Amino acid sequence: MKAIHLSDINWKKTKAVIFDLDGTIYNKRFLSLHLVANEVISLPFLMRERMVYRSFKGRCFESSEKFYDAFFEKMARGSHLFSANTARSWYFNNYMPLMFEALCFFYKAEQWALDIIHYCNDNNIPVCVVSDYCFVKDKLRALQIDPQLFTFTIATPDLGGLKPNKRVMEQVVEKLGVPAENCLMIGDREDTDGDFARSVGAMFLKC
Repeated sequence: MKAIHLSDINWKKTKAVIFDLDGTIYNKRFLSLHLVANEVISLPFLMRERMVYRSFKGRCFESSEKFYDAFFEKMARGSHLFSANTARSWYFNNYMPLMFEALCFFYKAEQWALDIIHYCNDNNIPVCVVSDYCFVKDKLRALQIDPQLFTFTIATPDLGGLKPNKRVMEQVVEKLGVPAENCLMIGDREDTDGDFARSVGAMFLKC
């Protein structure tokens, strides 16, 4: 992970900035270890969740409900230990609270990211966060970042899919109200964030 400086961005062309969250606004190194250390019983769920997220990469469903139905059904299908309903309950009632706790205790926002966010605010440039995980605002608060600094925040499952799906990115760009070629995506992965931006002709910077 590398810092992106204000001078690295072509501000004459950039009219909106889209941030990835995990691994970009904060360095997520050792996050899984912190989660499992706090609740060892989560390990089988976490392993299945990671695998299913990878297999769902770039897919898009008709709605958030259909995405999560398919997601938890696939989590359970590969395990004899839990059902889809149990997986759903673990995800929202155990996994996410564990995530917030880990972020509060072990992680902080990258200063370079905060510099860009504040620059956008000071210069009336729309800036948003787009994450493949839910509870984006809660995670920002856990990192001591005010969600109101962003024009909006979006969890891609709420749009029915995951990065780098083009249909999902088109909805983000439409919400920004800025031509895709004037949008800059900042993220830590070429295969998700980078392809997400390139799917609509937006710019991309890898941190």
